[in-house]
Amino acid sequence: SKLKNDRNKSIRDKVFVGGLDYQLTDSELKSHFAQFGEIKDYQIIRDPVTKSSRGFGFVKFYDESIA
Repeated sequence: SKLKNDRNKSIRDKVFVGGLDYQLTDSELKSHFAQFGEIKDYQIIRDPVTKSSRGFGFVKFYDESIA
């Protein structure tokens, strides 16, 4: 189905990034991964209460072959 294909595509263009320094900023994450290709979205996952980094995040590329 189209819905399943759309969901799979969103997985194929997204990269899990673990072991991040807890002081790393979103812009530093984007800057590092931009050297590989155009970034569609990026996010460091944060604790909902303290807003501190949880040490991992995601980077999503426009070109899934880069991911």
